[in-house]
Amino acid sequence: MRRSAIRYAVLAVFAGAGIAHGDILYSISGPSVVTPGETDGAFDVLITNTTGSASVDIAAFTFQATVSDTDISLNSADTSPTADPYIFAGDSFDDINGFTLDVPNANIPPQTLTGIDLTNDDANIVLTGGETLSLGEVLFSVAPGAAPGPFTVSFSCLVYYDPASSAPPNGLIAQPAADCNNLSDGSGNPVNVDGMNEAESAVEPAAAPEASTFLLAGAGLLALAGAKRVGRGTGGKRRVRGGDAVAQV
Repeated sequence: MRRSAIRYAVLAVFAGAGIAHGDILYSISGPSVVTPGETDGAFDVLITNTTGSASVDIAAFTFQATVSDTDISLNSADTSPTADPYIFAGDSFDDINGFTLDVPNANIPPQTLTGIDLTNDDANIVLTGGETLSLGEVLFSVAPGAAPGPFTVSFSCLVYYDPASSAPPNGLIAQPAADCNNLSDGSGNPVNVDGMNEAESAVEPAAAPEASTFLLAGAGLLALAGAKRVGRGTGGKRRVRGGDAVAQV
């Protein structure tokens, strides 16, 4: 099988029963607050080896993240996280072969994004006990008219099956999150994922100008109006009476 085809077969391979190699926790690291109109938001998808000392070998992964707010769109994913080092840095199949980390699918709502990568040479990356590495950075945007309020970023498994298929399932199907958030070693053996933690965030409106800002703006307008009045007066004529004399100025 060609390597490009392997990338898109990873989800199906991982759906089988796993062989426990250690306790791995999926989690989200991102902003606690976002604002309407934001276009450069980002959060990292992380995995942590929660065992005290046992190492875990990893050579491939999938994740699927979902936001609960329809005013937020997950646009893309890359291998340049900010929270922790990328797991396959220097040996990423996606980077070396020109693929994006995310798997675009117009049939999946923009609130859901799937990421897949594997080592380019099938070598294992060792995740030591207590270590955290990133599975990638997810980039998102917030609609300009987004309503304020809390939302969650969680792990899911929303899969689209061709509805033209003669056999079910077909259409958009929700499956157990473990089917789309999993790991494999270099021999193709699934690595046990012990848990998945969601993250909480909130949309907050853009900060309103402070009262002092309004006062300064008002003072500026009054000064401008006064300057205009003075300007109009110096160019006109006045009649000045001094006793019986009348002068034109």
